[in-house]
Amino acid sequence: MLQAAGRGTSPEGRELLSRARDVVQKRIGQDVTPATAKPFAEADRLLLSGDLTGAVARLTTAYRAA
Repeated sequence: MLQAAGRGTSPEGRELLSRARDVVQKRIGQDVTPATAKPFAEADRLLLSGDLTGAVARLTTAYRAA
């Protein structure tokens, strides 16, 4: 919704992704694998470009791989 409204790089968007990242990091814990690290890093890149939808999708992938 934020991205569709042109607010993909807004403080609200960053806060949403920050909380999602925390959830994923907690699930991954010390068990970092390529299957979790790659989509996690891609989510950061997508967030920087304002693609919240893509970033959430990549965090979801990392969460499921954990």
